[in-house]
Amino acid sequence: MKVAVIGTGNVAQALINGLISEGYDVKVGSRNSGKDSENITKLKEAHSNVSITSYVKAVEFGDIVVLPIPGASLVDVIQEIGVQKFEGKILWDITNAFSADAPANGVIKLITTPDESLAEKVQKLLPSTHVVKAMNTVGAHLMYKPVFGENGTIFLAGNDGYAKERISEIAKKFGWESYDAGKIESSRALEYMGQLYVAQGILYNGWSSTFKYVK
Repeated sequence: MKVAVIGTGNVAQALINGLISEGYDVKVGSRNSGKDSENITKLKEAHSNVSITSYVKAVEFGDIVVLPIPGASLVDVIQEIGVQKFEGKILWDITNAFSADAPANGVIKLITTPDESLAEKVQKLLPSTHVVKAMNTVGAHLMYKPVFGENGTIFLAGNDGYAKERISEIAKKFGWESYDAGKIESSRALEYMGQLYVAQGILYNGWSSTFKYVK
């Protein structure tokens, strides 16, 4: 499948490396696609044939679109690209709904409420798009082929079964187990799990841990 990655930061770099390594056809969207920033230079050094273009052209290319950007910017970036560009596509929502406020005892505030996740907001904005929340509970350095004593779990939430299967396939190729947590409303819990992951990292300076679903 063709995957569009919007952004070139640390999370984007981890995803691009994994996707290209696993044989996906990847196009990277950047606001500075015509200029070699530090992040773009790193990408080109790692993958000499990487395709970097504008946000719009990348989204037009992808069957799956992932936007590894700050959650507070997600809706604005989607609107900037144009909601019609996402019609019929799978939108892999990897973001966390973190506010810019300083953490309180390690806990970062969310910009959402318990009654509506960021993923739900995006799904309402894009009714013809298959939004899947997944991999927001994992640090960038652990996303692709992490080394644990046993495989961790990537939790998925979304309304479309086919879309969740495609993201689950990516998670498994990246070295994870996957678990279907339910419809898009379940993304509320996943976003709180992202908050918990970061809180543990801040409080105990331990970023090489993950969640595992045990039956």
